[in-house]
Amino acid sequence: MGPAPYRRLFVFFVSDRLIDVTDGGADQTGEGAAQDGARAADLLARGDLQGAAVALRRAGDWARALDLYERLGLWREAAEIASEQGDLLGLLRVALRTPDHAQVEPTLAVLSRGAPDTVRAAAAICESARDFARAAALLQGIGDTARAHELYVRAGDLLSADR
Repeated sequence: MGPAPYRRLFVFFVSDRLIDVTDGGADQTGEGAAQDGARAADLLARGDLQGAAVALRRAGDWARALDLYERLGLWREAAEIASEQGDLLGLLRVALRTPDHAQVEPTLAVLSRGAPDTVRAAAAICESARDFARAAALLQGIGDTARAHELYVRAGDLLSADR
């Protein structure tokens, strides 16, 4: 018989308006996900990027939903997806764009203990967000002092650059 269907209700607050996105009780089995994928394609064709992002998320197409949320500047939703999927680099990229930067430090703390390639990728994300001091600190932590020095200078942190 297959898995029992369940219902989901998504309610999003965007600026001053409430967006209620429901599917009328469609199931989230394989058939429901396929319907959400088809719905997302239809919404994209009509130019409804936010609706398409919601449908893609429901269909399990996390990468495309994350991309659309980022394009729309819906950082909270993008951060939720990255966090749910364990995409720390994606979460860092999104967190650096949020107004409060609340998730930046916890995410950097985890990433700084990763493999050198992961730390370099995190530093590149920080650098592209023009957060040169954080990028420098990451690189200094893995022993790339020459590049860290350059980034500290770009950040205007001459005391740290002299270390």
